[in-house]
Amino acid sequence: MSEFAITKVNGETIFLTRDTTQQEELDEHRLREVYRSKELKLTLSVTQTKMYDEGAFYEGTLEVIHHKFKIKKVIKVHGQTGC
Repeated sequence: MSEFAITKVNGETIFLTRDTTQQEELDEHRLREVYRSKELKLTLSVTQTKMYDEGAFYEGTLEVIHHKFKIKKVIKVHGQTGC
C-alpha cells in the first residue's frame, strides 16, 4: 500500500499519512490500512476476491471519520492492483 493518501472534503484537498501502528494483515487475503491527518482518519479494509497473473481484485470498505465535524461514514469500495 501507499505511504500517503489524498482526498477531498467540501472541495478542500487533504493529505494523509499511513499510520503503520494500526495496519494489520488479517490473513493472506484480508488487510487493513489506516491513514490520518489532523482532521480525518481513513480506515481501508479490503479482501482479495480474485487473483490473476500479476495482480488481484479487491472489495471492502472505507471508513471515514472527520474529527472536527464528528462525522463517521462507511463506504463500500472495490478495485484492483497490478502492472
